[in-house]
Amino acid sequence: MPWRRGKNITHKTKYDLAVEMLEWAINKGFPKCTVLADSWFGIAPFIKELKRLELSYILETKSNYKVKTNAKEPKLTPTGLLAKNQYDETPLPQYFKKVLSIKICGFSADKETGKREKVLYNVKVATVILKSIPGRHRIVESVDPVKQSTKYLLTNLPGKAQKSFQLTVTDGQLKNFLEMQSNFQIWRELLSGANKA
Repeated sequence: MPWRRGKNITHKTKYDLAVEMLEWAINKGFPKCTVLADSWFGIAPFIKELKRLELSYILETKSNYKVKTNAKEPKLTPTGLLAKNQYDETPLPQYFKKVLSIKICGFSADKETGKREKVLYNVKVATVILKSIPGRHRIVESVDPVKQSTKYLLTNLPGKAQKSFQLTVTDGQLKNFLEMQSNFQIWRELLSGANKA
């Protein structure tokens, strides 16, 4: 473009801009809080920066991420030697089919008002090693039984580890998580509505 000739323009990625805004807010004295972001930010460089800033986070991840699981059969190199990486790659939806513990989230029945029980989400939680993001990560599968939709969220919020890396999340943490997820969806709807206007 003619008006850009001779000008050195540098572009920053979305996550670089987000990290700059978070650093600015922390330096201005804002309290550290939980970072909520959509799947555009569920990538290794952004997570690394959030860990550096010591922030907790809940990030939506793509369902095509793969989990490293122990190999069912030994893997060999082309020369017949035992391969260094002895793992299989399992897509998140397939991996969570094997996770049996489900936490049902919603509202219990209220006898005084006559309201029935309402299930908002079925939640499964597991700590896994992802192929695309180094380290162990807590992944939450959130299924909305009404809309028949599934979301995968990556978080570093604390939970109590059980065998095979499954987690039990306390009711308080789960309530906070659902409130954050609900607020996140409201903000997404507001922002998408503002973009259409």
